[in-house]
Amino acid sequence: MSEAILSEEMILFEGGIATAGSGTVVAEKTLAISVNGKQLVQAQCMPRECEELAVGFLVAEGILRDRCELVGVSCDPKTMEANVTVDVPEDRLDQLEGKMKITSGCGRGVTIDNIEEVMDCGKPFNLAMMMSGADVMRLGYEFNHHPGLYRETRCVHSASLSDGEEFIYFAEDIGRHNAVDKVIGRAFLDNLNICELVLFCTGRFSFEMVAKAARVRIPIIISPAAATREAILLARRFHMALCGRVRKGSMRVYSCDWRITVGA
Repeated sequence: MSEAILSEEMILFEGGIATAGSGTVVAEKTLAISVNGKQLVQAQCMPRECEELAVGFLVAEGILRDRCELVGVSCDPKTMEANVTVDVPEDRLDQLEGKMKITSGCGRGVTIDNIEEVMDCGKPFNLAMMMSGADVMRLGYEFNHHPGLYRETRCVHSASLSDGEEFIYFAEDIGRHNAVDKVIGRAFLDNLNICELVLFCTGRFSFEMVAKAARVRIPIIISPAAATREAILLARRFHMALCGRVRKGSMRVYSCDWRITVGA
């Protein structure tokens, strides 16, 4: 097993009988993210795919907007220190001042202070991206049944990016924001056009999760969970389709249903 996935002794209760045994557990550590030699943020996360997480966080925060702005990234798995070198205006880095701790929960998953920050990211909205309802439900079902750590531990969240036909990246973490940052970071490192991709994620559609996706102009988000009213209103403003409660043969499209076509 890796440092992120461990086996621990525990008492197992089954059929009214208690026995000593062991089970798989997920580790979490604090990742210190430094930009241009200055530590700017700490994130509670699984100790793997840390470079993707660091880059994805900076992309979703609007610090990195173009692949050429990323000079380099490295991570020491022993010290859990990620060092990112960027070539961006100083005022972008100032956005993270005083916002040093990102937990694995939902409250500080993003540091957007106002919605105008989402609007002012220098990227256009992709109004051409559409997807058939049949593909949404097919891929949503596959995502929900992906043989990952959640099914084994019930302790992580998952995220994936797709081109609308098949999955490209898949990541897991103790925090759903972290999982999303990891797939965004991987796509950014591979220089893919994120605004042409579809995001799959576990957990509800909350305001901050939609804001994170809106920052990088993801046009369609799919989840087995539901959406809050604030998330729906934000998605409508940014022309994003939220497809929630997705099952094998059913779903709810909360916003911009024109992106989801009927039939195959």
